[in-house]
Amino acid sequence: MLLLEERTASMKSVADRIIELSGDIQLPVFNVFADDNIASSVVVRGTFDPKGEWENGLFHNSRYFIFFAKPAKNYRWNDMYHEGDNITVKLLSKLEREFPEFTGTPDEAINLMIQWIKDCQ
Repeated sequence: MLLLEERTASMKSVADRIIELSGDIQLPVFNVFADDNIASSVVVRGTFDPKGEWENGLFHNSRYFIFFAKPAKNYRWNDMYHEGDNITVKLLSKLEREFPEFTGTPDEAINLMIQWIKDCQ
């Protein structure tokens, strides 16, 4: 399942690109959110386990991952992200496979995220 929640977020172009490039990823949960609430950001959330296998029915008890993408240099909502600016990506995951924090172009960061997901499948 793929979901994009949008609120005219300044990083919506990054979220759209993630959705475009992740078309062949099939996971029980795979969500992409773009938001400018406190800071411009994109959150990519997913799990490799069906919901019925989550201990106590909790997402965080599955083999989950949450990627956080934000404008590089900690720009906040008032600085706003401009399409094509570098982004920083961090991973929160229960999996043993690491993903080092990365700063670079959106396409570089997105390709690294997608490759990490595919390698973990």
